[in-house]
Amino acid sequence: MNNIQNIPFLLQQIEGKLNSLHIEQDKLSNPALFDIQITKKEISRIENEIDPIKKELISYTDIHRQKELMRIRLTEYMDVLGRNHDLPFSKSQGRIGELNFYLKPLVDIKSILNNDLTTRVSVNLTMTKDPSDAVPNVEAFRETLFQQRHSIIQANNMFQLFEVCRNFLEKIKINYK
Repeated sequence: MNNIQNIPFLLQQIEGKLNSLHIEQDKLSNPALFDIQITKKEISRIENEIDPIKKELISYTDIHRQKELMRIRLTEYMDVLGRNHDLPFSKSQGRIGELNFYLKPLVDIKSILNNDLTTRVSVNLTMTKDPSDAVPNVEAFRETLFQQRHSIIQANNMFQLFEVCRNFLEKIKINYK
């Protein structure tokens, strides 16, 4: 595959199919509610649809620019988090939702992955005076960003970069809920 314009479409497709696969796999834990044989057939069908997309994404190895922009973006977040600030960071980042502080870096690196190969001037994180909205674990999150940056550097193809984002989201869901 040499057509970079197809990548966002392929990434969107594989993400949807992986989400569907996860839903079907969850059904296996409730045999009283779902027909196991039908569920297993659906899992097999989805896996067969995922394989060609995965192979196509793996074949795209010209990812130097995406990797570099993603690495730079996470480094910028790490730098901002490491500075002393008068007020704590806001978990909600001015929006409804406790995970927005943790999701902001993911949104940025995912937009790069989807071929928005531009960089913004700076990382803007909202502060708060509300103690209930204050981020308690900035250093732990900074370490998570360091790990994600290392994973980006190690990636060799577009599917591996996609997996970095997917794993990042899973870590956020588990560690920062």
